[in-house]
Amino acid sequence: MWAAGIAPPPSIEQQMVVHALLRWNPGAARSPEKVVLAETMVAAVVVVVDADVAGRRRIDELISSLAHG
Repeated sequence: MWAAGIAPPPSIEQQMVVHALLRWNPGAARSPEKVVLAETMVAAVVVVVDADVAGRRRIDELISSLAHG
């Protein structure tokens, strides 16, 4: 996705995870489809984690507003 220009450039951390995944399976690095799959997996995890953090923050705000009237 990133290499194909479909998505914005990844963070350094995302790049490190993708490189680690491809190092774990060297044959995948030669397959454009598998590189895109590794990039997609990392991007999906980032989206889920970001949503989880935002959701938890919102829950904390709701609890705080209920506690303080």
